[in-house]
Amino acid sequence: MMDHFIKLYKKKKGKDIRGNNRAVQKLRREVEKAKRALSSQHQSRIEIESFFEGEDFSETLTRAKFEELNMVIIITFLSCHAIMTTQLLLIIRLYVEYDNTGCSMFELFTSDPFYLCDYDSVLSYIV
Repeated sequence: MMDHFIKLYKKKKGKDIRGNNRAVQKLRREVEKAKRALSSQHQSRIEIESFFEGEDFSETLTRAKFEELNMVIIITFLSCHAIMTTQLLLIIRLYVEYDNTGCSMFELFTSDPFYLCDYDSVLSYIV
């Protein structure tokens, strides 16, 4: 998010604020406020007086733009969630098969990891 607004300011004004810690902190503070506001509103306005070299900064951040900027993070989270769910189901399968067959855990871990079982019956068995 910060990079987006820094690039936007550079494109509009031709000035890079990265070297000015005070301007970066002002921007960070306002971006955080805007992110919180987007949880209950569709858009938020970022306004900073005397932002950099006496110039003001004003931009609107919409929820759609926020989601677009954070899409990589969202996709990464969903991918990790899918992997964790798959691993959890594998652990449940291993537990149920171990409990039902009495075979060693080594045998279960070396069996086909892509074996699909009826997870509804697994969950009903555990609960």
